Amino acid sequence: ETAMKEEIIRLGSDQPTTVIALTNYAAALARSGQHSKALEIYQQIADKLSQKKGLDHQDTLRSKFELAGQLFTVGQRTQSFAMHEEVYE
Repeated sequence: ETAMKEEIIRLGSDQPTTVIALTNYAAALARSGQHSKALEIYQQIADKLSQKKGLDHQDTLRSKFELAGQLFTVGQRTQSFAMHEEVYE
């Protein structure tokens, strides 16, 4: 986690490699059972991409899809279904 924070500072949070690294980190957290922490990171990624690239950009849609999956995993089914609908509209 410390290495991830240092890399974000070094590269900047807007860099594509930072977004990829954060997505991989969130996925690793989810696989290790740290779902709340993964959800937080997925939300940050989706918010950042929505602001920077727009709601219809493929990277934004992909990040929202991943966020929707994590919402489902943590039991937030209604929010998950709503996010999936948003992605597929």
